[in-house]
Amino acid sequence: MQPDILVGGGDYVFGSRDRFAEATSWMRLLQPRLAFIGVLGNHDYWHGSEQAEKACAAGGMLLLNNERLFIDENRKICFTAPRRGLCLAGVGDLWSFPVDIDKALAGVEEAMPRLLFSHNPAKTLAILLSAIYRRKLDKRPHLCASRDPKRQRSQL
Repeated sequence: MQPDILVGGGDYVFGSRDRFAEATSWMRLLQPRLAFIGVLGNHDYWHGSEQAEKACAAGGMLLLNNERLFIDENRKICFTAPRRGLCLAGVGDLWSFPVDIDKALAGVEEAMPRLLFSHNPAKTLAILLSAIYRRKLDKRPHLCASRDPKRQRSQL
């Protein structure tokens, strides 16, 4: 079985930085048709992010740290947004790398389908939902005429 896309969620090594060579070996066995992408996890950072990045590159994985790429309608990888296709974006590990969802998805058209991945999906989802909620609040008309803060809160 050969998948089209493989996404690595991080923590390619655990316990020892000596395992980066082992991680590279097993990554080389994976041969997706279109893309092998991933993000680093906290253990990768703790054992040496530079070594982890080199191991991933040697294993054929492209790391997306607050970055994105696209697969166009012809199933080709590109780094500028095509008219139609799919956006694949990765954000950093919350404990070791600043998560910047806005940077990862900058310039992506609203109509473009997106897949956002992270080493910490639940926490990243909470950040994303919070950002969406704030944007919706920013766009709401102000309904409160009262200067009483308790009344203003109850009207939101």
